[in-house]
Amino acid sequence: MQQLERLEQSEDEWLALAQGGDADAFSHIVELYQRPVYNLCYRMLGNSQEAEDAAQEAFLRAFRAIKRYDPKRKFASWLLSIAANYCIDQHRK
Repeated sequence: MQQLERLEQSEDEWLALAQGGDADAFSHIVELYQRPVYNLCYRMLGNSQEAEDAAQEAFLRAFRAIKRYDPKRKFASWLLSIAANYCIDQHRK
């Protein structure tokens, strides 16, 4: 339980630093969420290469929009919605 609390605390700290423009802090966030984002993209797109591209695009979009992230919301939900919306857009093409 204590380890989970430390992980959450670190995530909150990394998010605050990332919102301040710290790219290294955002890389920690990518490490935390790369598997869930990829898995979501793979389930939605059904192709590993497309899922990798979509996950990368989702992180890029999140990085560019990080200052608009509302810390009152759960970060995972925000990030996964970016990934899901990108995958939906890919289906429409």
